[in-house]
Amino acid sequence: MNLDAIRKKLKSPVKFNDADHSYHLKGKKLINVGSVVKRFKEPFDSEYWAARKAKERGVKPEVVLAEWKAKGDIACAKGHRFHSHAQFRMTGKGKLSATPEAEAFDAWWETAKANIEVVACEVVLHSEAHGVSGTADLVAYSHKTKLLHVFDWKTNGKFETESAYGKWLLNPFGHLPECALSEYSIQVGLYRMMASWLTEERFGDSFIMHVGEPQSVSSTMSGIKITPYRAHSLTDQLTEVFEKL
Repeated sequence: MNLDAIRKKLKSPVKFNDADHSYHLKGKKLINVGSVVKRFKEPFDSEYWAARKAKERGVKPEVVLAEWKAKGDIACAKGHRFHSHAQFRMTGKGKLSATPEAEAFDAWWETAKANIEVVACEVVLHSEAHGVSGTADLVAYSHKTKLLHVFDWKTNGKFETESAYGKWLLNPFGHLPECALSEYSIQVGLYRMMASWLTEERFGDSFIMHVGEPQSVSSTMSGIKITPYRAHSLTDQLTEVFEKL
């Protein structure tokens, strides 16, 4: 497999606007992959839940909303630091950081780099025909599978594989519980299909790489580690999604 040729095919003409996290191609604004994923779950009514939580605590809803925003900002900053560190380790671009998450990546990469070869990091993928775009954390070639794979890092505190409230996603993903594994499987699935179209290459399974404490209650390990989750195979459903964009 000619990885240099694949890298050239992945060099994107799409312009990314960091201010509003938007993508543009030939003067046209593209649909963000993240917004596509949100279409398949019931929207979160922040005003309702903030009012409910505020009443329980005896505070104003504005207090709860502010706390949620602050928590989100902290999580976003942590994720940005981690992605920059990972990119630096793999490509020399980015910035090193000294955090437990960064140390976990270094430990994972020390072993993984013998088996996978980086094709592109923070790669902007798109489908001009469908007017959609998004950024995948890593496209890599596996010397074991002899295939290309998409990897995406997730630094959120918990990674759920089942719905805590017995909720399900909306069709065509109604067979999946509303949880991190399901939602991120849609996200990386969209990336995988666009990457395959752009490179004209077959891709293997995609992986969601959770950066956090082990989720298994039986685990005796402590501290931060990277746990890979194989994304659900959703080719038929994702093809339907693309057809309706």
